[in-house]
Amino acid sequence: MAKIDSQFHGTPEEITDFIKDCVKLYKLYLVTIQLFPSFKAELYYEEENLDKLKVTNDIRLICVYRDKPDMSESSYLEFLKVNKDCLVVTLGKHKGDTLEESSLGSVTEDIDSLKLYRKIIKNFNSMTITGAWVINPYNGAKEFYKYHRYTHLAKKLFEDGTKMIPLGGWNFYILNEEVDN
Repeated sequence: MAKIDSQFHGTPEEITDFIKDCVKLYKLYLVTIQLFPSFKAELYYEEENLDKLKVTNDIRLICVYRDKPDMSESSYLEFLKVNKDCLVVTLGKHKGDTLEESSLGSVTEDIDSLKLYRKIIKNFNSMTITGAWVINPYNGAKEFYKYHRYTHLAKKLFEDGTKMIPLGGWNFYILNEEVDN
């Protein structure tokens, strides 16, 4: 079983636009996942209804499939048990003056899926900038993460005062590809 992933900062809209382009290009299926207040999954495919997809703060996950997923499950865990082979996009929230970290990843045993998902992640990564400082606000400790990624829009938002935060925890990021000397 192979695991691939990429964590980064980017707005939910630009990430979704990228994924929608991939769905069209590779003729994939896209499922939006809402976890709270209750589980809800909606299926999109190619041109059929993909243009109707609008990102909201309720959508936290997007799953991309090569084959049409089974949409009969009523909980997220059951849905993933039945629909294992996917690329999962975790959308970080963009609220007010903060942008939460996002991720693209997959755990798959299918060789063809693995190749495709690697290609999608590699393509996305090629459009990002690398290098960020991670700061602990309580003790001031900082470390440079040379592989942390972010989009050009995230960089602009950061420069305009948006705070870049992780998926979990209290640290924050300074989007700067330069290492202090």
